[in-house]
Amino acid sequence: MPNLNGEALYEHVRTRFPSLAPRIIFITGDTVSAASRDFLERIGNRWFGKPFNLDEIEKAVGETLAGLPSQ
Repeated sequence: MPNLNGEALYEHVRTRFPSLAPRIIFITGDTVSAASRDFLERIGNRWFGKPFNLDEIEKAVGETLAGLPSQ
């Protein structure tokens, strides 16, 4: 994302729209860096590393929209 990374986007949403922050699902190609892993583990949101399975993404989005707990 130009000019904004996922962590900055999350913090912006968390500050302005806190009820939406837990509903963000991350897709990342940077799961190797300690900073990225720490961030994802700290916030507890769902995330998928690239390459990902489209069926798993669709299921996660459906469950998130339905308000089901993360698995």
